[in-house]
Amino acid sequence: MAEEEDRARYDALWRISRLDGHGVVEGVEIDLRHELVDPKEWKSILIGNPLAVRQPRPDTPFIWFPWFGEFNKETIQKQAIADYVERHHKSPNENVVADLLLERTPEIFVYRGDKIYISHVIIERIGVDFDHPHDSEIRKAFMVIERANGQGVYVKSPLEFHGCTSFKYKKQRLNCGFERLIERICAHFDVKDIKEIDISEISELSYFSDSVFYAKSVKDRTNEARIKANMFEIDDVYWRASELLFLIDHAISLGYSWAKAEAEIEMKPLARDGLKAKENKAIAGKVSGAARRAEAEQGWRPHALELAKKIQAENQGLSQFDLARAIEDRWRLKIHCPKSQLAPAIRAWQKQGKLAKREPHK
Repeated sequence: MAEEEDRARYDALWRISRLDGHGVVEGVEIDLRHELVDPKEWKSILIGNPLAVRQPRPDTPFIWFPWFGEFNKETIQKQAIADYVERHHKSPNENVVADLLLERTPEIFVYRGDKIYISHVIIERIGVDFDHPHDSEIRKAFMVIERANGQGVYVKSPLEFHGCTSFKYKKQRLNCGFERLIERICAHFDVKDIKEIDISEISELSYFSDSVFYAKSVKDRTNEARIKANMFEIDDVYWRASELLFLIDHAISLGYSWAKAEAEIEMKPLARDGLKAKENKAIAGKVSGAARRAEAEQGWRPHALELAKKIQAENQGLSQFDLARAIEDRWRLKIHCPKSQLAPAIRAWQKQGKLAKREPHK
């Protein structure tokens, strides 16, 4: 019975992270929908996976969910020490034990009736503009936990999303260079299966034609090996098939990486010219930065402050988070509402006396 419940929960979490982006699991609503993290393009680690208790990851916030059970420091510490001894064949000293406990202590707790949703997404560059977006970007989603009583709590650490076909992000999909390349080719030709591409319709002198030809050839010749490598029975046939696929994937990844390296050689002179042009515009950039700040002061801030005063006049007991949400709901300015900047602005206005502080409950 417990195994069936675990499996059902895992399936629900998988659907939320990989397909739907939204769902309710054991009383906790999880909403990962955002225009910048389309699940067809961007994937994150499976949020809510109990493995996080023993294997916290740097690319996702450590959130303690109800199905993890009761958080007990002594139990967590004993398990951490046992795992350390198993890996290193020696007992950890006091400093290491303290680090292990800190690593396995959750950043925040979620309870039944809570809702988790993405407040905003930041795009972080890890490559250059002429790279495929999946190789040049990481998308960091910052989340909010809305308690059952309506209170909102920001999660400090972001949930990282990586491109589905990324060659750079090795941890997400190990040894599958061939499949990643197939997915990119299909996306370019807007087809679901590479078999749908007609080579005769592509120029014979084009690298696109060569790529499709080689991809189809490798796929046809490795289908049997892939079937054997996915068999439940682990025998000599399984290992031979797995080793073959391993070599193919690494060979394809090598070819792709070196092709990109040669492209970099050709692009570096252009990049240097771009840097020189950027240096010449440094002073102008500082001036434009000051102009943007002045525009903010003269643009959205007065409108937001005016709305905040009106909303407080109706309800003085609103928290900073609730007040920010109310401002967002009533936003009428043509300038886009800067959601992530509202709460800091409210705190600053309250310190400056421009806005009343929340009255404590009596």
